Amino acid sequence: MNLRYFMASAAVALSLSAAPAWSHGLGVESAWTAATRVTGENAAVYLTIVNEAFHVQSLLGATVSVARRVELHQTRDGSDMKRVEIIEIPLSDKLNMQKAGFHIMLIGLKRPLIFGEKLPITLKFGDGQVQQSSVTVSDGGPPKPPGKTPHVRAKH
Repeated sequence: MNLRYFMASAAVALSLSAAPAWSHGLGVESAWTAATRVTGENAAVYLTIVNEAFHVQSLLGATVSVARRVELHQTRDGSDMKRVEIIEIPLSDKLNMQKAGFHIMLIGLKRPLIFGEKLPITLKFGDGQVQQSSVTVSDGGPPKPPGKTPHVRAKH
C-alpha cells in the first residue's frame, strides 16, 4: 500500500467520523441548556437545526439520559407555553429554536446539570431518522465561540 493511498483513506475516515452533528441533510448547531442546582428540576434545551435535505423536515422528539421525560414545547406571547407534537424545519433554511419560540424540555432531571459539561442528545425526525448530537451546559446563554471570551481585568 503506498503512503498517498493510506493518507487519503485516513483523511476520508477522519472526516466521516468527525461529523456527528450532520446527518441525512440536517445539522445541529449551538445546542445549549442552562446549568441547574438540584435533582428533579426541569431545563430547556435550545439549538439551531440546519435543513439542507431536499424536503421539509419535522422534529418529532428527543431523548436525553439525564431527564425522566423529554417534550417539545412552544412559547407564545412570551409566557404561554404548550407541548407540541412536531416542530417543522423549513427546506434549505435554519430553525433557531430560541428565536422561533421552541425548546426541548427536559423534565425531571435525574441529577444537576454542571456548567461546562456536554450532554448527549438523540433527535428523532419524521422520516424515521435519528441524529446524535451534544448539548453544552452553559451559564444561561448560548456557548461562546472559542476566542470570544471577554477580557476580565485583574483587581489590584
